[in-house]
Parts: sequence; C-alpha cells; structure tokens
Amino acid sequence: TVEDCEAVLICLSTRRFVVARPGEPRDLWPVDGGWEKLRDLKPGDEVIYKGNVTTVRAVDVYR
Repeated sequence: TVEDCEAVLICLSTRRFVVARPGEPRDLWPVDGGWEKLRDLKPGDEVIYKGNVTTVRAVDVYR
C-alpha cells in the first residue's frame, strides 16, 4: 500500500523528477498539505517545488 512506501517518485510539468521520502528534507510540498497529502498526489494536482507552484504529470510509488 501507499502507506508503507519507501518513496514517492513525482514527475513535474517543469520536466523535473522528484523523489520524496518520509522523514527526509525535500523541496516539494502539496499546495494543501504535508506527507499524507504527498502520498495521495495524482496527475493534475498542484505542488510547490522550490518555492514555485507547478503541476504533477505522473506519480509512482517505490516500496
């Protein structure tokens, strides 16, 4: 399940790939929440990456 994943891999509309792991510092945050919301991201959602709002293009979970 997504709850016990090791990392979430996120492709952004800015042609960047971000690997987010629980408990580690990162530059990507959902516009409306923390790690719990990060695991629920889907294409089309907006995130803040390094201070700029961008759109998620794809999401994959690494277990």
